[in-house]
Amino acid sequence: MHDNPHPGFQKGPVTFRRIEGAIASYLLLGIAWAYAYQLVAHSDPAAFAGAVTASTVSHHGRTSVSLLSQPWLRDISPVHPIARSLATAEAITGQLYLAILIARLVSQELFNRQQKPEN
Repeated sequence: MHDNPHPGFQKGPVTFRRIEGAIASYLLLGIAWAYAYQLVAHSDPAAFAGAVTASTVSHHGRTSVSLLSQPWLRDISPVHPIARSLATAEAITGQLYLAILIARLVSQELFNRQQKPEN
């Protein structure tokens, strides 16, 4: 059992596989948010307004990944209080995930370079 199951936070060198795992985790996070939006849209069809209707949100989860990476580019406006809370939480989560992950990977790589004996 690992102390820290996230691929970007385990000890060891920063490899391509580690970066792939971090990207996959980020995309899965977007899918999880899309399902949360589906639940809100199914409970209240008027929970979202804008260029895309609530029924489109429930059939296409693409907006969730765009909120994670670019919260200022919204083609859907959350109207319901729960939808607004989800959108805010997703935007914060997406930005923090990237900032923390990049900081961790960079510090891990610098640490591993310091540990290697120079030739």
